[in-house]
Amino acid sequence: MLAATAGTAHAVDYPTRTVQIIAPFTAGGALDIAARALTQALGQELKQTFVVVNKTGASGNIGASEVVRAAPDGYTLLMTPDSSIAANPSLYGKRMDFDPLRDLKPVTSVMSFGQILVVNPKLDIDSLEGFIKYAKEHGVTYGSAGVGQPGHLAMELLVEATGIKARHIPYKGMSQALTDIVSGQVDCGYLALPGAIQFVKSGQLIPLAVSGSARSPLTPDIPTIAESGFPAATIDYFYSLLAPRATPDAIVNLLAAKVQEALKTPQVVEFMRKVDFQPVVDTPAQALKRLQDRTKVMSKLVQERALTID
Repeated sequence: MLAATAGTAHAVDYPTRTVQIIAPFTAGGALDIAARALTQALGQELKQTFVVVNKTGASGNIGASEVVRAAPDGYTLLMTPDSSIAANPSLYGKRMDFDPLRDLKPVTSVMSFGQILVVNPKLDIDSLEGFIKYAKEHGVTYGSAGVGQPGHLAMELLVEATGIKARHIPYKGMSQALTDIVSGQVDCGYLALPGAIQFVKSGQLIPLAVSGSARSPLTPDIPTIAESGFPAATIDYFYSLLAPRATPDAIVNLLAAKVQEALKTPQVVEFMRKVDFQPVVDTPAQALKRLQDRTKVMSKLVQERALTID
């Protein structure tokens, strides 16, 4: 009883100073803008300052490792795509000096999102069927925000499902990949919709399908990958909020509840509407199960496709 009371008191006293949320990818990307929308609302909910700190490198491992080593007091958190948690251990192997599911404690899932498959107009392709035919005959290059990132893994799922020939060109962030796909230096890519939508609307990129389980209201005429005949390549990604493993449950539960409240605030609802992100309602236990399940899927994909970080 005493321990439980102490934990509750700790939660009541939290936070008493600035909380930093590590975003392990570049500023201005989809994760970064999502984290900033969340931190503003969380600050209002908890009457304290929350700040986003970008710690990039090693497909998210640099930022994640900082949170692993941080004091387990709730003042250093990680917000990252599930792909980094789920795929990196298989991709990096012994070069990764921590285990995300062992050394981090999920607080909650935050937002889910899909990717949109786009091609450069020079390919003269306007359907997934045409893309698959072309890629089988000629092969394509595709860009992504980096090895193990959502666009990389979504394309590898499509390769696995269709047998197309596709050579991966990893970049250090989505903006660089987007630039080269638009210019035609790279043929195609699965991209985050917020960054790609203006180029789709201007005709600089041709959209073929979305990776998620539902069509996007931003591109309602573009079918899902399942509607196009390849349900095995369907994937909805999500951002997770995590804390150091020994963070008290009272703090984790408080944060989880406050994130759910933050997702209901007008500014966050409007942000998600504009970029077609969906709120995810998760308890810490549900968030852990979601990451465990995704890790099984990604470990299998990495093994079957012989993916490496090199």
